[in-house]
Amino acid sequence: MHFEVNNSFNMIKKLVCYLLSAGLIVAVLALTGLFYVYKPVTSGILYLDKAHGEAEVLRETETSIPHIYASNEKMAVYTEGYIHAQERLW
Repeated sequence: MHFEVNNSFNMIKKLVCYLLSAGLIVAVLALTGLFYVYKPVTSGILYLDKAHGEAEVLRETETSIPHIYASNEKMAVYTEGYIHAQERLW
């Protein structure tokens, strides 16, 4: 009888190890895919429906820091919010 309890414990221990390993693999693959697939728009022209003017975003070459040049203050704030939202990871 002692042998059966020990055997059941080993099976449960292996099952837990397999499930944790599978979960870890799925998490690593998901994060890797997220970092390689998701990239914010950093070049080209965007036409936004709710925009109230024009804005130009220039980015520094090395750091990719955005500099916003807009036709009015409202458009500058709108563009800043858009850039901030697209560069967030979540």
